[in-house]
Amino acid sequence: ASLICRPPRHSYDVSELGPSRFRMDGKLFCREDIRLTNSRGHNLQCSHYHRESDEDTGYEQEPSPCVVYLHGNCGSRVDADEVVEGLLDRGLAVFSLDFSGCGLSDGEYVSLGYFEQDDLITALKHLQQDPMTTAVGVWGRSMGSVAALMVGGSADYKEAVGCLVVDSPY
Repeated sequence: ASLICRPPRHSYDVSELGPSRFRMDGKLFCREDIRLTNSRGHNLQCSHYHRESDEDTGYEQEPSPCVVYLHGNCGSRVDADEVVEGLLDRGLAVFSLDFSGCGLSDGEYVSLGYFEQDDLITALKHLQQDPMTTAVGVWGRSMGSVAALMVGGSADYKEAVGCLVVDSPY
């Protein structure tokens, strides 16, 4: 049972997330690392990737849709690296987080989706306040997909989540 509630925690260095500013196909992007606090008082370490204003090309940042990427029970926000480039290339921002009890966030245990839905709600509330976010989709893997289904299926958040991608829910 301890391997389920306390699977091996993915520890990493923030440098594994890559540079905070980078170019793809001549476009400038950034990763903003932020800390949010969930309703249980746990600090959540998060990253928000988006296109950035660029003096070199004259591009001014515009509001865009955002995909919240939710990792599995042995994962962390580093797992979003698999999808960040493809989503940014399609004009979408990406928001990833370490669930409570995972990665660099506070907390000791995971609940396989139940308490993780609170972490997703914390991220959604943050993005609802962001004037550069026009709509939100959620992409969850394993434990993250369970949290996505629990929140996305809730009448309280049906307006906040425009679409769900659920990979391997149990």
